[in-house]
Amino acid sequence: MEPTAAAEDLLRFLVRRRGDVLGDAQVAVLALRRDGALGAACLRPGFEMAVLEGGVVTSHTVAPIS
Repeated sequence: MEPTAAAEDLLRFLVRRRGDVLGDAQVAVLALRRDGALGAACLRPGFEMAVLEGGVVTSHTVAPIS
């Protein structure tokens, strides 16, 4: 499974199981596969992550799950 898809699946599972207590909390999941593939997902807009690769830091805005 691709890391982003895995992160999205986990968040959907959390919403189904505990959505009643999440309220308006921001929850984000970062997933790293053994081969270095990176993925992320979040519940609400506004989550950003930084990635360091080859000595260069890049910023990524993570789209919320729909």
